[in-house]
Amino acid sequence: MKKTILNLIASLFITTIVYGQDWQTIKTFMPSQTLKDIVFVDATTAYAVSALYNGTAVHVKKTIDGGLTWEEQYTGHVSTSFKRIATPNNGNDVFVVGGAGILIHTNDGGSTWNTINIGIGTTQLRDIFFFSNSIGYIAADNATILKTTDGGITWTNLNANMTGVNTIGRINFLTEDRGFIGDLISSKRLLMVD
Repeated sequence: MKKTILNLIASLFITTIVYGQDWQTIKTFMPSQTLKDIVFVDATTAYAVSALYNGTAVHVKKTIDGGLTWEEQYTGHVSTSFKRIATPNNGNDVFVVGGAGILIHTNDGGSTWNTINIGIGTTQLRDIFFFSNSIGYIAADNATILKTTDGGITWTNLNANMTGVNTIGRINFLTEDRGFIGDLISSKRLLMVD
């Protein structure tokens, strides 16, 4: 709850600062890439992820100077559409979810990215959220919600019972057991579990 409120306050503050000002392009990644998410883990370090459809494997981008310069990191996955980034502990561990059931993780600043087998085949992973250092959730197609209680080492399929839901686009939790999901296909629906 505290983290969500702080994020909202930060969003309002940032919106107030940039409202009405000019935006500048600081980096264009080549070959053509679709940036999907960006997460700052502190004032200078951030990770961004992209979808690549052209056979390359540099899906993760990292900055250590507040976004002025970016380096591309090799993930080992070719032509994978990565969607979201999360860190349970301010950047010591960074997780990225993507297409074909791929979850990658680094704990060395992105020098190496390791694939974590979460046991759901090639189901599209859409979002990842950590409530605490140990408790996190992944939202996916086929009404799939996964949970970790050990900081992302292992994941359990919650076998959620959600009538009429197939693709979960977003997930967020207020407490360990009370959360919300956004139905990607029927974008008018917001569902809650309690």
